[in-house]
Amino acid sequence: MFGQTLNELSFTLTLAPLGPLLVKAGEALAPAREVDEALGRVPYDRMLNFMERKKREEDRREALKKQARERRVREREARRVARQTHRLPAAVEAPEPADMCFVLTCRGDHAEPYIPGSSLKGVLRSHAERLARSMTAAGDGACNLFGRQSEDDSPCWHVLGDPNALHQQPVPATEAYPVLCPICKLFGSPFLASRLRIGDAYLVAPPGRELRLPRRDGVGIDRRRGAAADGAKYDFEFWDSGAFQARVSVQNFELWHLGLLAHVLHALEVGQISVGFGTRRGLGRVRGMVGEMVLAYVGAAALAQHGPVLLLGLGQLAQGNEALAIYGFLRGEAPALAQGARLLTGDGPSLRRAWAIDEPERLWETVGPLWTPTQVAELSARRRTAVAALSAHRRAAEEVMGHG
Repeated sequence: MFGQTLNELSFTLTLAPLGPLLVKAGEALAPAREVDEALGRVPYDRMLNFMERKKREEDRREALKKQARERRVREREARRVARQTHRLPAAVEAPEPADMCFVLTCRGDHAEPYIPGSSLKGVLRSHAERLARSMTAAGDGACNLFGRQSEDDSPCWHVLGDPNALHQQPVPATEAYPVLCPICKLFGSPFLASRLRIGDAYLVAPPGRELRLPRRDGVGIDRRRGAAADGAKYDFEFWDSGAFQARVSVQNFELWHLGLLAHVLHALEVGQISVGFGTRRGLGRVRGMVGEMVLAYVGAAALAQHGPVLLLGLGQLAQGNEALAIYGFLRGEAPALAQGARLLTGDGPSLRRAWAIDEPERLWETVGPLWTPTQVAELSARRRTAVAALSAHRRAAEEVMGHG
C-alpha cells in the first residue's frame, strides 16, 4: 500500500522566535574517498581518526581566539592614537567569524539564515518519543534508537537486520511496518521511509540584502568545579526577529498519526519545544503556528467523498482488504468535519480531490482524542505479535534451508 498515495494532509508551519535562536552550521563534509577509508578502518583506527579530527578542531579554535585577541589589541591601539591626535580612529579589519555560526542558505543573490527541515523534524521526533513513552506504564510506546540489540529496549528495527550490513536484503513494507514502534511508523526508520515530510524553514520576510547577525558571548563550564572553564570563552551568532515558514505533509497516514501530530504541534504552539543550540540555557524557544491546510484523497476514496468531509486513514481505506491484517492498521470510525472544509478541486469524477481546511484547530480537536493510552497499548501489542510472527517465520525458513 505504500507504493501508492491514498491520502495526504499538508500545511504550512510558521516558527516565530521567542528569544535568541541558533541553528549551528556544520563542518565541511569530508571527501567521499576519506569517508570510505574511515568506514573500512578497524575500531582502533577509527578512534585515532576521531582524535586527530578533535585535535584539528581544537587547534582551529585556538587560532581563532588568538586572532580575536590580536584584533582587540589593534582596536585599543587605534582608539588610543585617536584620542591623542583628536581625530576619528582608523578603520579596523572586518570582524573574525564567530566561533558558532548560524547556518545560511542563498536565496537570490544573498545569504540568509534558515532552519533545516532535518533539524526541525529531529526535535519534533524527540518530543513525540517522550509523549509516546508517557502513555504506557512500561514506557514501551517508543523504542530506544541508541539501545543495543541484546538489550530489552533495543531499536524496534533490529529484528529486521543490520541496515549497515554490506549484503542486507531489501525488506518489504509488509514486514517492516508491523514490527515498528509508533514513532518509527510516523517518523521513519532505516527500513521504512517517513510518513512525515518537513521542508526547510525560510524567512517569511527576507531582508533582500546581506545580513550581519548579532552575536553573544558564551563560556564553557567545567563540570567538576561547576564554574567557568579556563580559556573556554566563545561567541555565537543568533537570530531573534523575523519568523520562519516551512511546508509539512503527511502521506498515507493512519488517524492516530494525526492524533499524535496534534499533540506535538500543540506543544510547539505553546512554546514547549525548543530548536537548535543552547536549549538548556534558554535559547531556541519558538512558537509554531499552523496555516494553509489542505486535505486530499486519491483514487477510490476521492470518488466516494460527497457531503461532509470524512477523515479517512489507512485503517478505513483498507477495509475489506487483506492489507488491513498484513500491515496491522487500526480500524475505527471515520470522524467527519462538518464545518471549515472548502472544496478546492472540481466536484465531478476525479482521481484526486482536495479540500482547504480553513480552521485547522477544528481538525486537531477532532483527531487529538484518537491518540490515547488505549491506542498506544494496542499498537504495542500488535507490534509484539508481529515480531513474534516474523521471528518464527525466519526460524522456519532457516530450518528449511538447513535441511536443504
